[in-house]
Amino acid sequence: MLLVALISLLVGLTTPILSVEASKELPLLGETVFQFKSKGILSTIGALWQNGNLWLTLLLFLFSVVLPLLKTLLVTITLWNSEHHLIRRGLHFSHQIGKWSMADVFVVAILVAYFANSGQDLTEAEVQVGLVYFAAYVVLSLLGTQLVVRQLAATKLG
Repeated sequence: MLLVALISLLVGLTTPILSVEASKELPLLGETVFQFKSKGILSTIGALWQNGNLWLTLLLFLFSVVLPLLKTLLVTITLWNSEHHLIRRGLHFSHQIGKWSMADVFVVAILVAYFANSGQDLTEAEVQVGLVYFAAYVVLSLLGTQLVVRQLAATKLG
């Protein structure tokens, strides 16, 4: 399950999560697209970095890339060696930070709701496949962590 979660994370980070189109129906020209953007998490991090938004870049990189990878690594290490007290602390830490991964999904949902309901018929936002994969990572990762915790508890009792 953790391998599928990791693959979902990598796909979710590299594919578009949101597309926004600004268009309007113009006389004689019909539907005219003024701007179209489709961004993924990593491309957004790169754009923020290039525009000098270092604080936001670091936050997005930390919560969307570093913490999910760290969490998956800690849970995987726990599967191989669960006896050391630091490993168990790492598992507890990864369980706590796993809850923050869903924040990215909620932020994109809020953006979609905002652009879809802007009231001006100029913008349209759509969720892209990257968000689905990122959300799948979050769910699979949380389930995988729970299974590892239960396995450790059963081993400790047995």
